[in-house]
Amino acid sequence: MSIITIQNTFQEEADKISTKAAPMTPSDLKHVLEAEFTHKQLTQTALLQHWLNTADQKLGMESEKTSAFLRSAIIIGLDAEWYEHDASYITELGVSILDPEFQRTRPCAGASASTCSTAAPKTAWDMLSAMENHHVRIKPHAHLTNRDLCPSHPDAFQFGSTSFASISSARAMLEDVFTRRDSAGSLRPVIFLGHAVDNDAQAIKERLGIDMEDLGSVVATLDTQVLAVEAGIAARGRKMGLSHLLEWFGLEERFLHNAGNDVVATLVAALLIVCTPPPDSLPSLLSYASLKSHLAASNSATAPHRTFCGQLRFCIRCGSGQHTQACCEVAVFCEFCAVGGAGRREEMEKHAGERCREVVKANVLGKTKAKAKTVGEGKGRSGVWDKEMGRGGHACPCQSCIESSDPKRFGGSVAYGHLSEECPWGGVEV
Repeated sequence: MSIITIQNTFQEEADKISTKAAPMTPSDLKHVLEAEFTHKQLTQTALLQHWLNTADQKLGMESEKTSAFLRSAIIIGLDAEWYEHDASYITELGVSILDPEFQRTRPCAGASASTCSTAAPKTAWDMLSAMENHHVRIKPHAHLTNRDLCPSHPDAFQFGSTSFASISSARAMLEDVFTRRDSAGSLRPVIFLGHAVDNDAQAIKERLGIDMEDLGSVVATLDTQVLAVEAGIAARGRKMGLSHLLEWFGLEERFLHNAGNDVVATLVAALLIVCTPPPDSLPSLLSYASLKSHLAASNSATAPHRTFCGQLRFCIRCGSGQHTQACCEVAVFCEFCAVGGAGRREEMEKHAGERCREVVKANVLGKTKAKAKTVGEGKGRSGVWDKEMGRGGHACPCQSCIESSDPKRFGGSVAYGHLSEECPWGGVEV
């Protein structure tokens, strides 16, 4: 054997050793999972069950290193709410985080720290009790509450304290959450989860300038609408609404269309979907109530070591950062409402002119009438899907179309383009 051959052989073995010793990256894991999804028909359910370390669930990965790295991933749920007349105004962000590193360090709902901190979580509810939740209202848009088409509940976050942040602070918060690092400084893998998750990801990309794929941490994206189909809860091709998905488990959340509540409910639904066997309705309802109480305390402003994006006090009436709207005693005046009709004049001392939602609404509807573009079949009074104008349709889509099995109907541009009562299909399945 020649010296050159020996050198080449040595280098090949050295490369193998180096490869084995090198830590895995989120990019490496993403490539493995993409191959599993493509060639081995990996389902989203199987991936989530593997993350949960379900005893009888195997992905067929040859490398234990790969399997362990997947189980170390952070699950991050995200929900965005926007102004009903113009989706370019993001009004709320909801972020929920399930981090395996925290599963042994936080007490379970309804139990003491001593009984839960020494063993791995036994149920989905135990796992959910360690959630880190953020509900952020975007300060420059916080006054744009939805009342006309799809009433929102921005003041009714049920799982912690609400904070108010500038657009730049909200952007920084998302980037920080999605790029957490381990003790060695390496980027941790993220499983991105949502309900109709593509809509939220697109909104974040277009309105906040964050492309989740470019952050380098996301190894897989899961959608509860897909999980529901895989579990046989929804028929293939249908997109089940979040409230209906919760109903399937006997749960009800009164204050949906609050970004923080929506994302917590999404993670609850996701973990219950992959439970085997499915939980009974009554115990689930009781567990949900217990979870809500537990998370409200552990994610509150008074919880130790809890950090928030932005500030806890902000008045959407006068713009002060020293108090909230409920405690506002500042004399304000809206010159726009003062010259409006009788109904508008009643509002003129309830907010400052620069915080008049009716001005924004009038401007948006005026532009819509001047430049209305219908994409897909059917359009409502003001719902358009026009990237040039920066809108994404109604904040609350046509429920019948969202849950239709007809691809002509459940596409975002169509379902979000009109209200349920304006459905050109009459709100029925065809």
